[in-house]
Amino acid sequence: MTVRTVRLRKRRQQEGIALVVVLLLTAIILTIVVSTTATLALGARGGGVNERTSYQALLAAESGLNTFAVRVNQYAQSHPYTGSSADDLSTWLTAFSTYTLGSFGTATLTFQNVSVSPSGATFTVSSQGAASGATKNVLQDYKLSPGRLPLQFRSRAALTSLPPINANGSASIQGQANDGVITQVKGTSITLPVRSNTVSLPVEDTTGVLVGDYVKVSGATFRVDAKDGGSLSLTRVSPALTSPLPLSGGVTLMLNAVAASYNSIQDPSTLRVSNAGDFVVGEKINVANATGVIQSVDLVNKTVTIDWTSDIPAKLDEGTQILRDVTAMRSAEDISPKKNKLDGYSMTSGGVTRNDCSSPTVCVGARDPLLRRTDNTPFFTQDLLGLSDAELNDLVPVSRPPFTMKNEIRRISAQDFDSAIKNSNFSGVLIVDGDINSNVNGNTTFNGLIYFRGNQGGKFNGNLTVNGAIAVRGGPIEGITTNDDVATDITGNLTVNYNAVQLRQRIFNSTAVPHVEVSPQTWRQR
Repeated sequence: MTVRTVRLRKRRQQEGIALVVVLLLTAIILTIVVSTTATLALGARGGGVNERTSYQALLAAESGLNTFAVRVNQYAQSHPYTGSSADDLSTWLTAFSTYTLGSFGTATLTFQNVSVSPSGATFTVSSQGAASGATKNVLQDYKLSPGRLPLQFRSRAALTSLPPINANGSASIQGQANDGVITQVKGTSITLPVRSNTVSLPVEDTTGVLVGDYVKVSGATFRVDAKDGGSLSLTRVSPALTSPLPLSGGVTLMLNAVAASYNSIQDPSTLRVSNAGDFVVGEKINVANATGVIQSVDLVNKTVTIDWTSDIPAKLDEGTQILRDVTAMRSAEDISPKKNKLDGYSMTSGGVTRNDCSSPTVCVGARDPLLRRTDNTPFFTQDLLGLSDAELNDLVPVSRPPFTMKNEIRRISAQDFDSAIKNSNFSGVLIVDGDINSNVNGNTTFNGLIYFRGNQGGKFNGNLTVNGAIAVRGGPIEGITTNDDVATDITGNLTVNYNAVQLRQRIFNSTAVPHVEVSPQTWRQR
């Protein structure tokens, strides 16, 4: 065998080994590539699944927050919040602890930093979203505002109706206007020294008393300077004391009084008064036995301008009571009382009782000029409650059955009126939208104000007692009497006991369904 042949054989052997090595290396490389690719793919898939579940959890948490205010406001229609403390609110909010999005996840809500004050409440909602084992937390601050009517008491009658009033039945409408006992001195009497004008007076109840009001205690007149818990901070304005004065018994509230001393009076006069927002331009008033008409009202400076229609007072002391012309009934049209019930429609003011009707055809509240507007401008709701119809609608959403009312402001549809009030004992302010055409009978008591924003076409029958007032706007145009109006018919056994001080207290202490709103720019993730 030649040398050349040997060399060729070795070369061929080496080439075969090289091929095997290359194939092996290629297989190894491919295996590594496939394995790496599979690992990366599985990792990416797993990461995508985790990212998706985390995102679903975040969406669930956000949904818990985004729907919270709507759910609370809807729930409050049938389950109103009536508490007064942080614990009460926290307990009420537990109804919203869980929010489920079907197969997409669940949000668990907890409530933190709950704070309650007379102006409302604030709290933080922490929403934890959960989806396929993943969780995410987001937080948002909220505020709960109790719906309150303006602190203005515009009522000028126990029954106010734009349509005519048919009072041919057995109705009794009478009461006390302008002042009355609102609370009692608490505990033993406090003695006011001769040289002292100020006192912190503990009382049973301070609700319904406003800073700036004037009250009488044991024959002395005081200005209310502050309220602190169960006490009133008072400054005596009259009379001058010659001996120490024990303060005890009832605290009488004067709804309206002169809020400064005037040594001379002009005609017309601009006077600072305790509650300027109560007055309606054009209404008659009496001050120190002088009569006048309100020309204008300045809410900023808390003054009214009076055009005197009788002898002008020589001077006016701070705390002098202003008597508004309040009657049992008022209508833009005629009032038809029952002949033998003329003394059943009366009002006491300043210690003097006046019957509304001197004959079946003459009633002082009939064809009231302030109710006979001719400019087609809506006014009735504004004059009655101090805000427009649109503002009232925003403040008080329509409630659906079932109904309960304990110092609440409710707005209902006329079709629900019977079920809302019949055989009940409710308190607050009830606004009825639309015309009713039904008998209100049964054993029913309502403490506060009932306002019909439509026609009261039925009859007040049965044992219906209203400790407060009724107002009927008619329709269909707000504030304007038309030929479509139906007489307000009180031919049944209606009893209206009007007490101006208690009615103001009811209105001021009643709240609408609390409204929950988001505090802007408070969303955060944790």
